[in-house]
Amino acid sequence: MGIFRSETMKHGTLVLPSDRAREYLDCIGKQVDIQFVDMNEKTMKRQYKKYIQRIDDMERILRFLEENINKLPNVKIKKSKIENFLEHDNIYELDQVEESLNRLYVQFVRFCNNNKDLINERNNAVEEMNVIITAMNQLNPDASKTSIINTKAGRDKSLPFVEPVNEENAFLSSSMVRDGINMMFTNISGVIKTKDQESFSRTVFRALRGNSYTYFQNITNSVEIINTSLSNNNGNVNKSNISNNGDGSNGGNNNNGGGDNSHTYNISYTANKSGNRGSDEENINELKSVFVVYCQGSAQSSIYEKIMKICKAYDVKTYDWPKSYDLAKKRLKELIEIIDDKEKALRAYEEYFVNEIIVLINVVEPNKNSLIEEWKLFCKKERSIYNNLNCFEGSDITLRCDCWYSANDEEKIRHLLINKSSNDLVSALLLSDKVLTPNISPPTYIKTNEFTKTCQAMVDTYGVPRYGEINPAISTIITFPFLFGIMYGDVGHGFCLFMFALFLIVINNKVKNKSNNDMLRMLLDGRYLLLLMGFFAIYVGFLYNDFFCYTVKFIYIYV
Repeated sequence: MGIFRSETMKHGTLVLPSDRAREYLDCIGKQVDIQFVDMNEKTMKRQYKKYIQRIDDMERILRFLEENINKLPNVKIKKSKIENFLEHDNIYELDQVEESLNRLYVQFVRFCNNNKDLINERNNAVEEMNVIITAMNQLNPDASKTSIINTKAGRDKSLPFVEPVNEENAFLSSSMVRDGINMMFTNISGVIKTKDQESFSRTVFRALRGNSYTYFQNITNSVEIINTSLSNNNGNVNKSNISNNGDGSNGGNNNNGGGDNSHTYNISYTANKSGNRGSDEENINELKSVFVVYCQGSAQSSIYEKIMKICKAYDVKTYDWPKSYDLAKKRLKELIEIIDDKEKALRAYEEYFVNEIIVLINVVEPNKNSLIEEWKLFCKKERSIYNNLNCFEGSDITLRCDCWYSANDEEKIRHLLINKSSNDLVSALLLSDKVLTPNISPPTYIKTNEFTKTCQAMVDTYGVPRYGEINPAISTIITFPFLFGIMYGDVGHGFCLFMFALFLIVINNKVKNKSNNDMLRMLLDGRYLLLLMGFFAIYVGFLYNDFFCYTVKFIYIYV
């Protein structure tokens, strides 16, 4: 019937050997359009549901990998070349693709967990390093004097710059350290969020009834972890990434009994190029403060337990307070080495992972899809095949299913089945019904081409014609552009639309397989309809004597 009416349809039964049913459907689906009737509609027995579940897991992994690949900078997945994929889709097998995807997924999950552990360990080392610097300021009462000498005459470059403290706080800290020799004092130190600093100090003061002293270190450290400058060479720090921007002012708080400072330090973690570190870190650009609580009593006293409960309530991480300046200096060197080692491990593991992921981005062949896109198309094709196989019924030897197909394609289907089953013990058959059952209405099947498919889709939006009816899309090819021309009649605007449609026709073959923009695809599919719309707009524009509106009216009056 062509495009004027729907194709003449025939009803039959397709019989396939169960062990190669998937291969037969794959071969038929590439060559012929065929519609299967669900034979298991009442029993809901799906023989291939396990394959569907496997494909669901594969597609989930593909989505997961694609989301993370898109986070990588300067990475582009080549896709949408379906015709090229169907030319060599037989090189992929479900078991092999599933195994490769599971292996990559396990590696990526392991990378994320390992990356998260390394980042947590590095962050803890950075926080403890700032606690040690605070301890060095308090355990060295002459820091305010020696810091000036170190700045001018040169200091030990193996240690970061220790912030000078004023004389009042130096005297207070040193006196408390000296008194701690004769009195049983306990130091509890850690890191707390700046926004919880006031509340924490007030809670400690009230819980201990003023028998404590809370000290907050006024250091501002900007630690760039990713663009790292921590490198250890024989125990010496070549580049210190601890920059001291504070002014060293703090004072006692008479209301809460603690020394509260005017500023805190900031640990700023910058996301790396792959975008994985930034997503795992909790303290991105978050201000934190080093605190020290001095209280009388031992580590087994009730006061110590109260402070630890308060720290736990505020989600505070506590760190050991060094007993002497030399121990603090030694521990600081150890922490710098730990941070450097963690950074090296993070970079090495990330480079290894990126090298593994880059395989998915590379194209299989020149001007073809990326490997991950090939796997996505393969999963879509396999899902379609197994969804149709679930419509079949039968035994372990053969499967059968009723189907509808065009009468013009009957011989082609038989020829495909004969060629495919030439070497099989069980042959595939197509059993055609000589007479259609009166109560069954055949489906409407209208073949389209590049020129008619847009108008056919527009007509099908309102309603699909019944079997054997005249196809209204044929008249729509002319009437729709003509009515548009009546509404939009203008020679100038119509000419612009006509040239734009010609431009789409020229670039169609170059752009359709490269662009992923849905709007551009829609314009390319309707390029011939836009061409007719521009033509009729020009034609009716001459009848209206209208050329870019006011311009033609002026010429008309002048003439």
